[in-house]
Amino acid sequence: MRTLVTYCRMALLAVALLSIPIMAEAQMGSSVTRERDSLINLISRETSESRLAVLNYQLAEKYGALGQYPKLMDAVDKAVSYSNTCKDYNTLYKSHMLAGQYYVMADDAANAIQRYLSARGALEKKYNDANDAYKKEQAERDVKDIKDLPKTAADEETDADISVKIGMVYFNRGHYLHAIDNFNDAHEKYEDPKVGAHEKAVNMKRHLAISYFMLEDHDTALDLYEELLEEYKNRGDWENIRMVYQRLNDISIAKKDYDKALEYNRALYNECIAHNNVRESLNALNNVAYAYCCLGDYDKAAKYYQQLIDTDPKVFGDERFMAGNYTNLGLCYQNLGDIDNAIESLKTAADLRKKYSQPLECSTVENIIARIYLQKQDLQSAGYYADLATKNAESSGDAKAMQAAYQTYNDVLRAQGNYEGALGYYQKYLSIRDSAYTNDVLNKQRLSDDLKDLTKVETDYQQGLSDQALKERETERLNMLVEAREAELKDIRQRLELEDQRRKEEDLRREMDLQRIKSEAERLRLINEQQEQQYQLNEQQRKLTEEENARLIQQQENDRLKADQEKQERQLREQQLEAKNAKLGLYLALVAVVGALAFIILVRKKNSRLKAQQAEIAAKNEALQMKNDEIVSINQEITKQKAVIEEANKQMTDSIVYAKRIQTAVAPNPEFLAKYNYDFFMFFRPRDIVSGDYYWFYSDKQDHLFIVAADCTGHGVPGAFMSMLGVSLFNKIVAERQILQPNLILNEMRKEVKTALHQDSINSSQKDGMDLSLVRIDLDTMVMHYAAANNCGYLMQHYDESEREEISKDLAKPEHLRDLGNGQLLKLTIMPADPMPIGVYLREKESFSMTSYQLRPGDSFYLTSDGYVDQFGGKYGRKFLSRNFIKLLMDINDKPMAEQEQILIDTHEKWRGLEYDQLDDIIVIGVRV
Repeated sequence: MRTLVTYCRMALLAVALLSIPIMAEAQMGSSVTRERDSLINLISRETSESRLAVLNYQLAEKYGALGQYPKLMDAVDKAVSYSNTCKDYNTLYKSHMLAGQYYVMADDAANAIQRYLSARGALEKKYNDANDAYKKEQAERDVKDIKDLPKTAADEETDADISVKIGMVYFNRGHYLHAIDNFNDAHEKYEDPKVGAHEKAVNMKRHLAISYFMLEDHDTALDLYEELLEEYKNRGDWENIRMVYQRLNDISIAKKDYDKALEYNRALYNECIAHNNVRESLNALNNVAYAYCCLGDYDKAAKYYQQLIDTDPKVFGDERFMAGNYTNLGLCYQNLGDIDNAIESLKTAADLRKKYSQPLECSTVENIIARIYLQKQDLQSAGYYADLATKNAESSGDAKAMQAAYQTYNDVLRAQGNYEGALGYYQKYLSIRDSAYTNDVLNKQRLSDDLKDLTKVETDYQQGLSDQALKERETERLNMLVEAREAELKDIRQRLELEDQRRKEEDLRREMDLQRIKSEAERLRLINEQQEQQYQLNEQQRKLTEEENARLIQQQENDRLKADQEKQERQLREQQLEAKNAKLGLYLALVAVVGALAFIILVRKKNSRLKAQQAEIAAKNEALQMKNDEIVSINQEITKQKAVIEEANKQMTDSIVYAKRIQTAVAPNPEFLAKYNYDFFMFFRPRDIVSGDYYWFYSDKQDHLFIVAADCTGHGVPGAFMSMLGVSLFNKIVAERQILQPNLILNEMRKEVKTALHQDSINSSQKDGMDLSLVRIDLDTMVMHYAAANNCGYLMQHYDESEREEISKDLAKPEHLRDLGNGQLLKLTIMPADPMPIGVYLREKESFSMTSYQLRPGDSFYLTSDGYVDQFGGKYGRKFLSRNFIKLLMDINDKPMAEQEQILIDTHEKWRGLEYDQLDDIIVIGVRV
């Protein structure tokens, strides 16, 4: 593994140094010296700063070729100074790159990164100047909607090259994560079809594969090498195929996937045979043997190692390669229990190591031999080889080798009974072990400190870029555009004046319309009241007339019946009297005469009384007819009044419909949010024709987006007046006065409402006001600021399972955190509202409060009035309530906003059913960012 790490670092360092145009002095001829002197002479006579920038850069290159590095940096600094002055950003870029490469050679990583970042800054300045010139040209041509000048493929590729340089610095310092970040950035740019640097993209994939391997992210490294293998096979690139198979073997061994290692090495062996590369085929066999060792199949491993040993040494050029095979063969014999052959093979390996003066490797082999003899209880031989291993380890200076040798010698001396000597070596072993541990800790600390220093360079550079370079660039850009801006500002002023005039006229028109509507509504209200009173009086009169008419008719009928009865009685008496008189006529003639006279008198009196009764009945009939005529006249008047009332109601309804059109015209377009590519809905349902709930949207030039959902006192016409007042005040406070902080907006809103409604004190008879929620989203930072009067808002955010503990700290209720599965969590936050309205209030605070939330893509929030949650319905005729509303929002949060709106509508209508009317105006606004 250590060998591979060393290889990887050296491989990448070699790639970096190949691009450095600094060559050793030994490789240069006298021509470079002459060119250097010629440049010095030209510089001494040159006055043009642009030429001095180029000449000093060329001189720096010559100093580098001659190995005169202090002079190189002096020339680079001059080139940088002149380049900045004359804005020669190409030379500035090349100068910083040359300095960065020098610092890489000098192992000064911090300054190397600083220079590479400065080179990137030079390219950015070059692009900004070109972009400003392009925009100025477009502005002069009156082009609308001017966009930034696209970066060229060359610029993107050069920027990627810088990322590679910075990544190499991090890699060579062992900071593999930061190296990966830069290599990934470069890889993405190289793979961009516009750049099309395919070969560089492939090389970046190699850099990434090595970096992930060094980071011990073996799975990612394996995937990358598999992709590289496919790429090289398609090309027929034998050398790189061989390299990739070697790396795949190393990764498989590291993962302990020895079967996969065998598969890769057999494939490598076949490739080597196909290309007649015997040496590499033997390396593949060596890897196969090692894999069998790892699998515990020492018999097969020994056969492969013996096959390698039997190969002609001329294939390898010397016998050093054989020493490793003898060592591995000896270890196989040891594990197979063939101790004699194990010792013989290991001694052969040790002799070869001695022959080629390799004390470290020799110590390793001798230490193994000593261990085997110790296991055999051959303490004399064990002591001999332990002593040799110790001396060779000390000669090599390798701490790990010395630690192993001291430990073995300690074990041997203890077995021999030499405890004093054993103690001495054990103390040496502990000293080396502790020293190694201390060095390891110090190395890790040095690595951490080094990373902090390097990242601080990047952080400081970015801070400096934002604090200085960006200001300079902005100043230069403004200077270039000042003339065009003056004309544009003049035009803007004229347009603003016209817009202001139009707005004032529009406000005046709206005010007049509002006053007219108020007057018309008041007039209609009075008419309605009068007509209602008249209608009630007429209705009472009609009822009284009907009762009187019925009474008179009944009386007339009674009188008629009574007269008929009296007539019948009279006729009966007359008949009886005539019969009596006829009987008595014979006996009482005198009495008859007298009776006849009396009868005549009586009849006359009766007839006279009958005529009087008939006259009375005729008079009553005439009076009854007059009453009937009066009832008909009253009914006609009632019909006429009904028509008048219906016409008045129609006029009132038409006026209210017109008021709705005005209310709709005053309100912003409901599709306002669509231009921000937000998924949103607005469930807006007035209880009557016009609404006391309203909404308001606005965006300013500072990339602030405002959203309001409000509920005014009352509904219908009174609520509509308040809603139009609210929209007008928001336009005035935010759009005109530019008060942008949500809580300050609500403070100002409260003051304006009190003034408009003459709410001089808490005892004022006018208690109207508004409950509302207001959010301001900063589109650049995605921070949402929230303030509210009485109405809370709801925020839905998604988190990973790893964030559960952190986000659970501020949960209002446990059910506000929901596990969505797949490691995803949904959290609901109730955005708090101040418990006071926009208007006069007994316990009002001095100021409304504001809370802020960092939004992430996929978050959603909801603003609402109380109309939805206060609706009566359901089985028991109860309110819907906030807890059911919150649960409903969490249940449907994963659905598109349009579908959420439909679910809210369906739920509301199902809750109401047919038994309950809509109680209040409703507004619910949902937005997903």
